[in-house]
Amino acid sequence: HKADLPRAVSLLGELGYRAEWREAQAGLGLEYESQVELRGPEPDWAVELHWHLLDAAYYIDRLPEARLWEEAVPIRLAEREVLAFRPEATLVHLAAHYVLHHGGHGLLWLHDLAQLLRHVQADPAADPWAVNWDGALALAGRWQLVLPLQRAVEDAIAGAELAFPADLRQRLRELAPARGELRAYRALTSPRRDVISRFYQELVMIQGGRRKLRYLWHNLFPARDYMVERYAIPAGRAVWPYHVYRVAKGLADLAGRLLRRPGRAP
Repeated sequence: HKADLPRAVSLLGELGYRAEWREAQAGLGLEYESQVELRGPEPDWAVELHWHLLDAAYYIDRLPEARLWEEAVPIRLAEREVLAFRPEATLVHLAAHYVLHHGGHGLLWLHDLAQLLRHVQADPAADPWAVNWDGALALAGRWQLVLPLQRAVEDAIAGAELAFPADLRQRLRELAPARGELRAYRALTSPRRDVISRFYQELVMIQGGRRKLRYLWHNLFPARDYMVERYAIPAGRAVWPYHVYRVAKGLADLAGRLLRRPGRAP
């Protein structure tokens, strides 16, 4: 749970792991991000703690944490009982991760998807990873992740040359995404994913005028600790000139992007 994050970070800290995360304002990252990475004592060791599927305001606002935990079931891992997604939720999550987080690239994610697709319609009494196809399609609709599932399944079938049942494939193709999902998908898969574009897309997808203003204000004028670390401000120096620089640079980047829009005369 998100509420357990401070304790988890503290426990990992005792093992030598340090969070590589800067929040513009205390609590803002927890509200609009989905994960934090901690680097271990060894150079190549890292642990990621996740509390949501995606770091996208559209899904964070519309898919509460409690609904995600509804899809958790107990499993045995290293002789301990832990909670993990049921196979249908795992399939939808892998698809969303592959398409919306990694831009539809990465053989590792395709391999995992292909492996899980081999368990579709298996006997759950004999196969703990059996995927109920009807359940997976229904869940994709409820979570508004129809489009990522459609693309990911097609890519996995093609990449792994799976002999996947044609009727099941057709039923997935016929699923219609919600209008809101379509808008979010276009934004999250847009080739324009620079800082300004992402900031604008997140602002648009956040629900509620007051929450939009809070997000806007804290990103334009972050807390002092964030500014000192982000811009290496010497001790004792005023922070406000760096705020001016930050806003001016953002406006300049925005103006430059608008001037470079396709079809605009040079």
